Amino acid sequence: MSPKSRKARASVLRRKLHELEGQREGCLKELLELRDLFAASLSTVYRTCGKPSCACTRGQLHGPYYFLSIQSAGRNDRYHVSKEIAQRMQPALERYRTFILGLRQLRSLDRQVENHVRRLQRVCETRSIKSFTT
Repeated sequence: MSPKSRKARASVLRRKLHELEGQREGCLKELLELRDLFAASLSTVYRTCGKPSCACTRGQLHGPYYFLSIQSAGRNDRYHVSKEIAQRMQPALERYRTFILGLRQLRSLDRQVENHVRRLQRVCETRSIKSFTT
């Protein structure tokens, strides 16, 4: 690759790195602004009681019952909660899901930045380009 084409390639990679850093900064800012998270999941369950003459044997199940699942120390614990508590917790549970998705996006951006830095280092390994950071 000629020195001129190396410089052009390095310039393109630097611009892309700058763009990725901006995206990463925005993602990180959004994550840091999230407050009142609750690391759990909420499930709604309908059940049968087992009585042969009950309406649940004909499809009219009992419920809904709300269960909160919390994982800690490698165990998954389930707790029955009232409908009111389940409704009050829902926003915090959704913010936690948003946080987890944001972390995944941040990790992806980090990998992309790392790959672009490696490419830029390879392009700039000759004497014709003094530094890969300028």
